[in-house]
Amino acid sequence: MIKSVLKPLLFGVAFLAAPLVVAEGAEGLHPTADAMQADVIFLGEQHDNPRHHAVQAAWVDALQPKAIVFEMLTEDQAARSTPKLRGTQDDLEATLGWEDAGWPDFAMYYPIFTAAPGAAIWGAAVPRDTVRRLMQPWRGQRRTR
Repeated sequence: MIKSVLKPLLFGVAFLAAPLVVAEGAEGLHPTADAMQADVIFLGEQHDNPRHHAVQAAWVDALQPKAIVFEMLTEDQAARSTPKLRGTQDDLEATLGWEDAGWPDFAMYYPIFTAAPGAAIWGAAVPRDTVRRLMQPWRGQRRTR
């Protein structure tokens, strides 16, 4: 579990990370020189686009980061993603409860999990019950500008 002291630090680091843009072309498969020197990199994707996931996996393979944060995993799910379990796609998918979570085909995401076998896996997803509880005070209120 992320200690409460680290959460502000992680959010602070997120704001300091320089954005890097990857083109759709073949050159996007290789990290830029700036990316190779960066301490933190955010790789985004359109969730159902296999090409985006292939670029992510290629970058993770090239960068060999110490940690990978997945927006769709909770802290519990991330803790279950052990290096041994990452060796088998079907076992990892089942352990994470991927199919029940509503995310696109796990086959697109799996290469990212295996591209840096020594990397720690962190989950950034906030459980739905927590989101509902946090949103309760604003339920039914209209947003004003």
